[in-house]
Amino acid sequence: MEDIPSTSDPEWENIAAQLNIAIPINEIETSDVLGKLLNSVEKWEEFYKLSAKWTGFSIRRDDVKRVQGHITMRRWVCSYEGYRRESSSERPRKKRPHPLMRTGCQVALRVVRVAGAKREEKIKTDSERALGFLDCLSKKDPNFFVVYQVDEDNCLANLLWPDGTSHLDYVAFRDVLGFDTTYMTNEYNKPLTVMAGVNHHFHTYIFGFALLLHEKQVSYSWLLRVFL
Repeated sequence: MEDIPSTSDPEWENIAAQLNIAIPINEIETSDVLGKLLNSVEKWEEFYKLSAKWTGFSIRRDDVKRVQGHITMRRWVCSYEGYRRESSSERPRKKRPHPLMRTGCQVALRVVRVAGAKREEKIKTDSERALGFLDCLSKKDPNFFVVYQVDEDNCLANLLWPDGTSHLDYVAFRDVLGFDTTYMTNEYNKPLTVMAGVNHHFHTYIFGFALLLHEKQVSYSWLLRVFL
Protein backbone atom coordinates (compact mmCIF):
# COMPACT_ATOMS: atom_id res chain seq x y z
CA MET A 1 0.00 0.00 0.00
CA GLU A 2 1.29 3.47 -0.89
CA ASP A 3 1.79 6.14 1.76
CA ILE A 4 -0.59 9.05 2.18
CA PRO A 5 0.96 12.25 0.72
CA SER A 6 2.61 14.33 3.42
CA THR A 7 4.51 17.61 3.50
CA SER A 8 7.45 15.77 1.91
CA ASP A 9 5.43 15.20 -1.29
CA PRO A 10 6.17 18.23 -3.54
CA GLU A 11 2.93 17.92 -5.51
CA TRP A 12 0.72 17.84 -2.45
CA GLU A 13 2.94 20.28 -0.52
CA ASN A 14 2.33 22.98 -3.16
CA ILE A 15 -1.45 22.56 -3.07
CA ALA A 16 -1.60 22.27 0.72
CA ALA A 17 0.42 25.48 1.10
CA GLN A 18 -2.00 27.42 -1.12
CA LEU A 19 -4.97 26.04 0.82
CA ASN A 20 -3.21 26.59 4.17
CA ILE A 21 -3.79 22.95 5.14
CA ALA A 22 -1.43 21.09 7.48
CA ILE A 23 -3.28 17.78 7.88
CA PRO A 24 -2.98 14.56 5.85
CA ILE A 25 -5.06 14.54 2.68
CA ASN A 26 -7.21 11.61 3.85
CA GLU A 27 -8.33 13.63 6.91
CA ILE A 28 -9.53 16.70 4.98
CA GLU A 29 -13.15 17.72 5.55
CA THR A 30 -15.37 20.01 3.49
CA SER A 31 -14.87 22.82 6.00
CA ASP A 32 -11.10 22.68 5.42
CA VAL A 33 -11.41 23.80 1.78
CA LEU A 34 -14.71 25.68 1.72
CA GLY A 35 -14.09 29.23 0.52
CA LYS A 36 -10.38 28.59 -0.13
CA LEU A 37 -8.58 29.69 -3.32
CA LEU A 38 -6.19 27.95 -5.69
CA ASN A 39 -4.58 29.77 -8.60
CA SER A 40 -6.25 27.70 -11.34
CA VAL A 41 -9.08 25.29 -12.05
CA GLU A 42 -6.45 22.71 -13.00
CA LYS A 43 -5.03 22.90 -9.47
CA TRP A 44 -8.47 22.10 -8.04
CA GLU A 45 -8.73 19.11 -10.35
CA GLU A 46 -5.31 17.88 -9.21
CA PHE A 47 -6.36 18.37 -5.58
CA TYR A 48 -9.54 16.33 -6.09
CA LYS A 49 -7.67 13.57 -7.95
CA LEU A 50 -5.23 13.22 -5.07
CA SER A 51 -8.02 13.34 -2.50
CA ALA A 52 -10.02 10.69 -4.37
CA LYS A 53 -6.97 8.47 -4.85
CA TRP A 54 -6.13 8.34 -1.18
CA THR A 55 -9.77 7.99 -0.15
CA GLY A 56 -10.35 5.07 -2.49
CA PHE A 57 -12.39 6.28 -5.49
CA SER A 58 -11.90 7.81 -8.92
CA ILE A 59 -13.43 10.97 -10.40
CA ARG A 60 -14.64 12.35 -13.71
CA ARG A 61 -15.53 15.79 -15.01
CA ASP A 62 -19.20 16.64 -14.93
CA ASP A 63 -20.65 20.13 -15.43
CA VAL A 64 -18.83 23.22 -16.67
CA LYS A 65 -19.84 26.83 -17.33
CA ARG A 66 -17.88 29.35 -19.39
CA VAL A 67 -18.12 33.11 -19.87
CA GLN A 68 -16.25 34.56 -22.85
CA GLY A 69 -14.19 31.40 -23.09
CA HIS A 70 -13.16 31.40 -19.41
CA ILE A 71 -14.31 28.68 -17.01
CA THR A 72 -16.45 30.22 -14.27
CA MET A 73 -17.70 26.94 -12.77
CA ARG A 74 -16.40 23.38 -12.90
CA ARG A 75 -17.83 20.32 -11.19
CA TRP A 76 -16.19 16.94 -10.67
CA VAL A 77 -18.05 13.86 -9.46
CA CYS A 78 -17.30 10.33 -8.35
CA SER A 79 -17.07 7.84 -11.21
CA TYR A 80 -20.03 6.02 -9.62
CA GLU A 81 -22.27 9.12 -9.70
CA GLY A 82 -25.68 8.75 -11.36
CA TYR A 83 -27.31 5.64 -12.79
CA ARG A 84 -26.93 3.83 -16.08
CA ARG A 85 -29.79 4.35 -18.47
CA GLU A 86 -31.87 1.26 -19.22
CA SER A 87 -32.07 0.33 -22.88
CA SER A 88 -35.49 0.79 -24.50
CA SER A 89 -34.72 -1.84 -27.09
CA GLU A 90 -36.73 -5.03 -26.79
CA ARG A 91 -34.24 -7.06 -28.82
CA PRO A 92 -32.26 -9.61 -26.84
CA ARG A 93 -28.69 -8.52 -26.05
CA LYS A 94 -26.08 -10.52 -27.90
CA LYS A 95 -23.17 -9.14 -25.92
CA ARG A 96 -22.49 -9.92 -22.32
CA PRO A 97 -23.83 -6.99 -20.23
CA HIS A 98 -21.28 -4.76 -18.53
CA PRO A 99 -21.36 -4.59 -14.73
CA LEU A 100 -23.19 -1.63 -13.25
CA MET A 101 -20.73 1.19 -12.53
CA ARG A 102 -23.16 4.02 -11.79
CA THR A 103 -24.58 3.48 -8.31
CA GLY A 104 -25.77 6.99 -7.46
CA CYS A 105 -22.75 8.17 -5.44
CA GLN A 106 -23.21 11.85 -4.55
CA VAL A 107 -19.61 12.76 -3.72
CA ALA A 108 -18.64 15.83 -5.76
CA LEU A 109 -16.51 18.97 -5.83
CA ARG A 110 -17.72 22.23 -7.37
CA VAL A 111 -15.47 25.25 -7.90
CA VAL A 112 -16.85 28.69 -8.73
CA ARG A 113 -14.59 31.50 -9.89
CA VAL A 114 -16.05 34.78 -8.65
CA ALA A 115 -15.31 38.18 -10.16
CA GLY A 116 -13.06 39.21 -7.29
CA ALA A 117 -10.86 36.15 -7.65
CA LYS A 118 -10.56 36.73 -11.40
CA ARG A 119 -9.62 40.36 -10.76
CA GLU A 120 -6.92 39.38 -8.25
CA GLU A 121 -5.52 36.89 -10.75
CA LYS A 122 -5.48 39.59 -13.46
CA ILE A 123 -3.73 42.09 -11.17
CA LYS A 124 -1.07 39.52 -10.30
CA THR A 125 -0.50 38.74 -13.98
CA ASP A 126 -0.34 42.44 -14.88
CA SER A 127 2.16 43.05 -12.07
CA GLU A 128 4.44 40.32 -13.39
CA ARG A 129 4.22 41.74 -16.90
CA ALA A 130 4.98 45.26 -15.68
CA LEU A 131 8.06 44.11 -13.77
CA GLY A 132 9.22 42.17 -16.79
CA PHE A 133 8.78 45.22 -19.04
CA LEU A 134 10.65 47.50 -16.61
CA ASP A 135 13.42 44.93 -16.34
CA CYS A 136 13.85 45.06 -20.15
CA LEU A 137 14.08 48.87 -20.01
CA SER A 138 16.77 48.68 -17.33
CA LYS A 139 18.92 46.53 -19.64
CA LYS A 140 18.81 49.28 -22.31
CA ASP A 141 19.40 52.16 -19.89
CA PRO A 142 22.27 51.66 -17.40
CA ASN A 143 20.93 54.44 -15.14
CA PHE A 144 17.38 53.11 -15.13
CA PHE A 145 16.44 51.33 -11.91
CA VAL A 146 13.39 49.61 -10.49
CA VAL A 147 12.60 49.06 -6.81
CA TYR A 148 9.50 47.27 -5.59
CA GLN A 149 8.03 45.89 -2.39
CA VAL A 150 5.65 42.96 -1.88
CA ASP A 151 3.14 42.37 0.91
CA GLU A 152 2.67 39.34 3.16
CA ASP A 153 0.78 37.55 0.35
CA ASN A 154 3.70 38.10 -2.05
CA CYS A 155 1.63 40.57 -4.09
CA LEU A 156 3.03 43.81 -5.46
CA ALA A 157 2.60 46.62 -2.92
CA ASN A 158 4.86 49.56 -3.89
CA LEU A 159 6.77 50.16 -7.13
CA LEU A 160 9.27 52.88 -8.08
CA TRP A 161 10.89 53.40 -11.50
CA PRO A 162 13.04 56.45 -12.45
CA ASP A 163 14.77 56.28 -15.84
CA GLY A 164 18.30 57.43 -16.49
CA THR A 165 17.39 60.95 -17.63
CA SER A 166 15.14 61.51 -14.62
CA HIS A 167 17.91 60.37 -12.30
CA LEU A 168 20.41 62.82 -13.85
CA ASP A 169 17.86 65.63 -13.61
CA TYR A 170 17.36 64.86 -9.93
CA VAL A 171 21.12 64.99 -9.29
CA ALA A 172 21.24 68.44 -10.93
CA PHE A 173 18.01 69.94 -9.53
CA ARG A 174 17.29 68.17 -6.28
CA ASP A 175 16.88 71.27 -4.11
CA VAL A 176 13.10 70.89 -4.30
CA LEU A 177 11.25 67.57 -4.46
CA GLY A 178 7.48 67.58 -4.88
CA PHE A 179 4.82 64.88 -5.06
CA ASP A 180 1.80 64.89 -7.32
CA THR A 181 -0.47 61.96 -6.56
CA THR A 182 -3.55 60.90 -8.53
CA TYR A 183 -5.62 58.90 -6.10
CA MET A 184 -7.42 55.69 -7.14
CA THR A 185 -7.89 56.73 -10.77
CA ASN A 186 -6.43 53.57 -12.34
CA GLU A 187 -7.82 50.05 -12.71
CA TYR A 188 -5.79 48.75 -9.75
CA ASN A 189 -6.89 51.42 -7.23
CA LYS A 190 -3.27 52.36 -6.52
CA PRO A 191 -2.10 55.96 -6.07
CA LEU A 192 0.17 56.98 -8.95
CA THR A 193 2.82 59.34 -7.59
CA VAL A 194 4.87 61.64 -9.81
CA MET A 195 8.04 63.01 -8.22
CA ALA A 196 9.00 66.35 -9.71
CA GLY A 197 11.15 69.41 -9.21
CA VAL A 198 12.12 72.65 -10.93
CA ASN A 199 15.34 73.99 -12.42
CA HIS A 200 16.75 77.52 -12.08
CA HIS A 201 14.39 78.67 -14.86
CA PHE A 202 11.40 77.24 -12.95
CA HIS A 203 10.85 74.57 -15.59
CA THR A 204 9.33 71.36 -14.26
CA TYR A 205 11.41 68.18 -14.36
CA ILE A 206 10.15 64.66 -13.67
CA PHE A 207 12.36 62.68 -11.31
CA GLY A 208 10.45 59.41 -11.27
CA PHE A 209 7.15 57.58 -10.96
CA ALA A 210 5.74 55.29 -8.29
CA LEU A 211 2.66 53.14 -7.76
CA LEU A 212 1.93 52.95 -4.04
CA LEU A 213 -0.21 50.64 -1.95
CA HIS A 214 -1.99 53.60 -0.33
CA GLU A 215 -1.51 57.26 0.68
CA LYS A 216 -0.31 56.49 4.18
CA GLN A 217 2.92 57.48 5.87
CA VAL A 218 4.39 53.99 5.63
CA SER A 219 4.17 54.02 1.82
CA TYR A 220 5.70 57.49 1.47
CA SER A 221 8.43 56.60 3.98
CA TRP A 222 9.33 53.59 1.84
CA LEU A 223 9.33 55.76 -1.30
CA LEU A 224 11.65 58.41 0.16
CA ARG A 225 13.96 55.80 1.65
CA VAL A 226 14.55 53.96 -1.62
CA PHE A 227 14.60 57.07 -3.82
CA LEU A 228 16.89 59.42 -1.91
